[in-house]
Amino acid sequence: MNGRDQNTVSYAKTGSSSDWSTVWDEVYLPLGTDVIHFDSGNGSVSFGWLDVPSRGSTPDHGPVTTYQAENNIYADAQIVDEYNAENGEVVGDINNPDSYVNFNNVDVRRTGTYSITVRYDNGLGNCTDEVSVNGDSEVPLSLPSTGAWNTFNTVSFDTTLQQGENSILLRHGSNYAQIDDIVVSPVK
Repeated sequence: MNGRDQNTVSYAKTGSSSDWSTVWDEVYLPLGTDVIHFDSGNGSVSFGWLDVPSRGSTPDHGPVTTYQAENNIYADAQIVDEYNAENGEVVGDINNPDSYVNFNNVDVRRTGTYSITVRYDNGLGNCTDEVSVNGDSEVPLSLPSTGAWNTFNTVSFDTTLQQGENSILLRHGSNYAQIDDIVVSPVK
């Protein structure tokens, strides 16, 4: 995707060249024009078409939305250029007691349980951020070291979100990481 390795997709044998099958995979595509390149690993496959569902949905899981940290509210922190970040920027320097990123525009269609996946980099030791959803009590979220800055990893947690706009606050705990984005998806 856009020059970066993403996922490996496996295709099951369909029987003959006139039999078709469908596989799907979930990837992040930023707004704008994107390049999707398939590189053959082994064997051969014919493509009939590539279907990209409308922005913010997947075929089986319902709405999935990505929220960029740098487009949200942050305090006692700053935007840092990172070439490997989804949009080339993260919110960094979240290393003071008052530092936080607040994703205050998390909009969902229904009240329910959602998986929140945090994409971050952490070139120091293990880190903990304090997470609060809609102003509820803070809970620690471990952000283990990624080994270097600009090397990204994700951690996920499940939470209940209310229909409409929600707020997910990540506040400095111990050590610090840089926050790239969160992905919000409903739990089946």
